[in-house]
Amino acid sequence: MSEALRPFLGFCNECPCQMFNSDGSYYVSGGPFQVAALQNLQPSQPLPVGVKHVNAALLASDCRAIASKKDFIYNADRTWRLKYRVSIFDGPFAGPGNAKAITKSYRKKNGRWRKHISWVAAQVYGNVVAGDCTGGTNVQGAYESKRRKKVKSKVSVTGAKAISGGISSYHWHEKVGSLTASLTW
Repeated sequence: MSEALRPFLGFCNECPCQMFNSDGSYYVSGGPFQVAALQNLQPSQPLPVGVKHVNAALLASDCRAIASKKDFIYNADRTWRLKYRVSIFDGPFAGPGNAKAITKSYRKKNGRWRKHISWVAAQVYGNVVAGDCTGGTNVQGAYESKRRKKVKSKVSVTGAKAISGGISSYHWHEKVGSLTASLTW
């Protein structure tokens, strides 16, 4: 093993490993052996298997591959609450990703919030862009309504990112009411 690589491998005890370039871009790899292959890579060769290149221009853009927003809303007498979450996740190394909306039902009993069965609903929809933050495709998850503690709606968005306000979700609770939330940053 070369002496130049030793300090970087000490930094790379946890996966995923990151190797930064002088232009601000970086490589993400699964382990030290992929980093060693990346160190010996010639410009004309393809990237080793399991290594992903993140361009610096994409870091400064307004689109994200992973984002989430969650909060609560209450009914008028604060005995029921709806917990909602809207998120987008693009899987690592071109793996499967999704946009998701989750609605959970809670009831206050003896001064504590406890999950409780009620009619709840969720749906996710919006616009996703390609990995280079251009173009756009509309996505819409199924409207899920059930008498449960939790319900979720999701749609596959592999290889896509979201712009601020591009992904929205609808949440409903029979005792609390409805809410439309946007994924913003």
